[in-house]
Amino acid sequence: MKKVTLMELYLMQKGRCFYCYKPMSYEKGDLRVSFTKDHFYPKASGIVKNRNIVLCHAQCNQEKGHRAPTESEEIRFAELYHKLDRWRKELKYVRKRKSKKVIEALKADKKWMKDNLPSCW
Repeated sequence: MKKVTLMELYLMQKGRCFYCYKPMSYEKGDLRVSFTKDHFYPKASGIVKNRNIVLCHAQCNQEKGHRAPTESEEIRFAELYHKLDRWRKELKYVRKRKSKKVIEALKADKKWMKDNLPSCW
């Protein structure tokens, strides 16, 4: 399975913290990022997979600590990665078809990402 990128997670979470739903922001100048990667299932539980990451505020990550996820969090987590898989399949289909309108839309998305996401992505 292909590795999940921070940019994909950021887009799938619509720029919001996984736990408190508040916007996660950053500043382009000097790249001040206000979110962290969190292991959804604590590392101590022995689950070490690529698909065990969500983005959240540092404070939310600290508050969660090593606790196991709640049932509602597990449902949202599964939905997040299901949405990511669907998005990737659609993108793959579009690349095969190479529709002019779709390619233009993808280029616009790419420009938006370049302008609005941290350069480290």
